Amino acid sequence: LGSVNFASVAPALPPARKRTSLASQVLCGGMMCAAAGLRLWLALVVASLLRQSHADDGEVSSARWRLVGRGVSSDWKVSRIKFRALDASWVEQQAGSMPGATPCGELISSVPWARGAGGQLADGSAFAGPTLVAPEGGRMPNVAFEDTDEAWSPGVPCLAADDTCFLGFRWFGTRASTEAEATGSRLTRYEASPRCLEVEQSATSGEFAPNVLVQYWSDASKSWLTHTEFSGLSGGSITLRLPRVPGR
Repeated sequence: LGSVNFASVAPALPPARKRTSLASQVLCGGMMCAAAGLRLWLALVVASLLRQSHADDGEVSSARWRLVGRGVSSDWKVSRIKFRALDASWVEQQAGSMPGATPCGELISSVPWARGAGGQLADGSAFAGPTLVAPEGGRMPNVAFEDTDEAWSPGVPCLAADDTCFLGFRWFGTRASTEAEATGSRLTRYEASPRCLEVEQSATSGEFAPNVLVQYWSDASKSWLTHTEFSGLSGGSITLRLPRVPGR
């Protein structure tokens, strides 16, 4: 599910038969100017309707997304998170955890920034909490967005009714080199609109979150908002589908 390029769908004005001066364009008058004005008005109306339709399609876009884990009695361990767009061919159904065949479409790249990565291109930065406890063995949140055998963990239990434990990603925009001299001017704002998340957490009791909240940062309210809450999850590999949000 990509963004709509309104410029490509708005009806184009027919090419002029010959080049005319600015004065003749201003003084064209009559039916010719009326027709041109009507075409311009129709193009603006179509573009406006397309924008409204896209705004109402239920997509939520944000530069920052995170997962909040709840109900972990020992230590939440997450080894992989992938963000994906929804496969356009998938029929809309109720949100939920779906093992096996998934409705997930194109991968939304989330390569994390890492110091000393030797020029590796990064999409953004990983972040996690709580921040008061050093990850055991030096494990950083980056490992949850890389194909490694390591797992991120907060080092503390995750309560059933707060946002103590979280793991997320913030997109820079344009992929940025980790080489210092090649970064500053290339960073731009990017907002992701995921509809599926693939999550790999521990299968050991007490080390996976049975309840997970998918949240996004709202610039308007300057706070984290919950998109969807999932409960009764099992450990291991799970796929979480985010439904359309009415009124968006």
